Amino acid sequence: VVALPDEVSSEAGTFWPLGTSSTMWMEELNPKDDDTVVIMGQGLVGSGCLQALKAWSKAHVIAVDAIPDRCELAVRLGADASIDVSKEDPVAAVRAVTDDKGADSVVYAVGGRSGARAFEQAQDMVRQGGLIQVIGLYEDEKLPLDSGKIQGKRIQGGFIDRSKRPEASDRSIQLLAEGKIDVEAMITHRFNFKQAAEAYDMLYSRLHECMAVTLEWK
Repeated sequence: VVALPDEVSSEAGTFWPLGTSSTMWMEELNPKDDDTVVIMGQGLVGSGCLQALKAWSKAHVIAVDAIPDRCELAVRLGADASIDVSKEDPVAAVRAVTDDKGADSVVYAVGGRSGARAFEQAQDMVRQGGLIQVIGLYEDEKLPLDSGKIQGKRIQGGFIDRSKRPEASDRSIQLLAEGKIDVEAMITHRFNFKQAAEAYDMLYSRLHECMAVTLEWK
């Protein structure tokens, strides 16, 4: 339980857990200022990681998604570039901007029905000695792990040191208070709580139309 400061509304406060986990994941990633970090997936988790990382890091961040609106939002929220996989090959695009070296880190935040393909691409776009940080879930299938592609590379399964969570919680609230996690930009739909079934249907079957969907308890 945390007390929200006056600068953080109850609606913005619903993003506090996301901000806390995003902060911890990105601090664990800890890229250098001249690193290239690819964040695959710009749903709530990927967007949270993007904003948490850009709040303190000078790393070059590339956002990847298959929904054009999310690619555009990622740039507005601080990404240095975005790749729309519906229009171009993300592996070739990352290789092109890194002189064919590959990204220093790839944050896999896709999950869902596109997860398996995205994870395969993550192995192709990370450099030798680089890190794939696996955060995405709910693929409902095993992720493809190519032993030939992962030689000399690291894979980390969304590790969080829970002893650091209180400090990360405070930083999350600060980011929300300062607007560095831009809640208003992320929310696309608001439903009355009695419309919960409609809200979940949108998230499941019309994902391309929405980003954050909130329920209002009025």
